Amino acid sequence: MVVMARDEVWFAQTVETYLHPLYSFIYRRSTGLDPGLSSPDDILADTWAIAWQKREQAPEDEELVPAWLYQIARHLLANHIRRTQTLRKHTAALDPDLVSRVNAESLVIADDELRRIFSLLTDGEKEVLALKLWEGLEPRQIAHVTLSTPNAVSLKLHKARKKISEFYEKENQDL
Repeated sequence: MVVMARDEVWFAQTVETYLHPLYSFIYRRSTGLDPGLSSPDDILADTWAIAWQKREQAPEDEELVPAWLYQIARHLLANHIRRTQTLRKHTAALDPDLVSRVNAESLVIADDELRRIFSLLTDGEKEVLALKLWEGLEPRQIAHVTLSTPNAVSLKLHKARKKISEFYEKENQDL
């Protein structure tokens, strides 16, 4: 196996290849952010800055590079959302209108039936299902993003699919 040097050329190719998918990943998950504190553009820029700084730690397997980038973005999003929640908690007493109740699920899943199905899933099942369906990642890549194992990811995907199937079976029985 040939290991590619993690130099400017590699980084430029990585940015060119993953810029739009990474932005989409961040944008879909950024509804919990306070626009005054963070934006998807800020998180994207921070993700690329960290990726450049840690480029030597990128997986040797090029297939895992997008998962590595999603992992960086996921951590940054979590930090920004925590900061937003803390700010909202402190400002809620001053002005309750500043606290938004909108979440990613309600924006992404406008259909009531899909929302009901999604509500049956655990947070972990929602996350792996989203990474599979929206990002097109395989269990091995999802495991890299979520700091899990491919088996654990496959199990969560299986459970999510089973819950969805059971939901539809129940709905069809009620007709």
